[in-house]
Amino acid sequence: MDEEAVADGAFADNGTCIYWGTDYIEGKIWLIGMFGTTVALTSIILNFFLCIVYLYTPSLAKSAVLYFGVIAVVDIIMGFNYIAAMSVPVFIDYYGLLWLYHVFVSCVVAVVCESNCALFSSSLLILLATTERLLRTFQVKTTTHLRRFVEKNRVGLCAGCILVAVAYKLPTYFELDVTEHLHCGVEEFSRFEIVATPLVRNEIYRKLFMFWTRFIVDRISPFILLVLMNFKIITALKQQTFTPKKTVFMPSSSTKCSRRNIRDATRTLIIMVSLYIVSQAPQMIISISEFSTPNLDEKLRDDEGLHQLYSYANDICSICSLLSSCLRFPVYLANNRQINDASRATFRYFCGYWRAEKKPKDYRPISAPTASLTAGKAPSKKTSGGPRGVKLAEDPLNPDAPESMANKPTDVENTDSTSNYSATYEYHLNEYRL
Repeated sequence: MDEEAVADGAFADNGTCIYWGTDYIEGKIWLIGMFGTTVALTSIILNFFLCIVYLYTPSLAKSAVLYFGVIAVVDIIMGFNYIAAMSVPVFIDYYGLLWLYHVFVSCVVAVVCESNCALFSSSLLILLATTERLLRTFQVKTTTHLRRFVEKNRVGLCAGCILVAVAYKLPTYFELDVTEHLHCGVEEFSRFEIVATPLVRNEIYRKLFMFWTRFIVDRISPFILLVLMNFKIITALKQQTFTPKKTVFMPSSSTKCSRRNIRDATRTLIIMVSLYIVSQAPQMIISISEFSTPNLDEKLRDDEGLHQLYSYANDICSICSLLSSCLRFPVYLANNRQINDASRATFRYFCGYWRAEKKPKDYRPISAPTASLTAGKAPSKKTSGGPRGVKLAEDPLNPDAPESMANKPTDVENTDSTSNYSATYEYHLNEYRL
């Protein structure tokens, strides 16, 4: 529901039974009802699967990609809120679903408040993740202590961002109300109307909090901060060289893996922040236009073409934010090896590729090569130790062993065939793989 229209009294009770409904319904049934709903459902499915990946891979929650999992939960809420606040009204007006309209007006105030909380929570979480990445670009002692504090308290800081967003956006719950017109028929859409509360009609609250505070805190500040921090991270990433320091010992494999995971998380965050900036650019243009254009409300009422452009532009801004949340999971798969491997393992688990339980595999240590093999010579086959002219079978596992022992049964021959496997350690998964 358009907050500006509500604040301007577009739904004010004038004693007549008038239902305004959705404007330009023929075009918005395709833009919002079809395309927007499809994007919202896709975002819900992808982010829900990502949440399952985090649940089945606890190591992800202990790494630098924790923020991506929390943002996925917020994106799921945003997807449901878009369907409830944007798609449902379009379907109601297009198909004339009175019963669904009654359900909608009973929860529209809570849905609008929840949607605002989710949007601002997503912005704060992206800012928090970018701040941690930015602290890695500085080698100052103060920033090192601050970075370690952020790394140790990721869960608490994420919860703090959500609580701050809820506290900041909670007043939106008291800005809308549903009025019942008793003089209108029960079977009419005009029976219920969404109106602005007296709090919104207060000029000081409307100008100071609804316009100036939200214009600066919600739109301008996150956009500018993310642009600057993203630029700084990209610059530092280009200048950074990953050559090991001059120490007595070379970095271990686990250290190299940790550095690679950090680079993957940094690259993923850069692309995710870039998507957020691009998706918020249309909203920034509209906000600056609203700020710089005097008497915009009167011009929208007088000029039908301008009103149509403004209406579609606001709907496109909502879809851009939804597209950004929908594309995050593909970005994670393409740029972050930790999430990619964990997602593949989770997908195989649910598809039943490894439901057939196999016997435990006996891992045989890899022995050092013999001198003959390192010299490029094949082991010679001995013929002594048996009857003249008779060549005894040699032991395939130990060619240099006495031939008298070759034909004797050994424990190796009686073991399961799975003993021929060897294992390697995958550091990014923290487990052994065949």
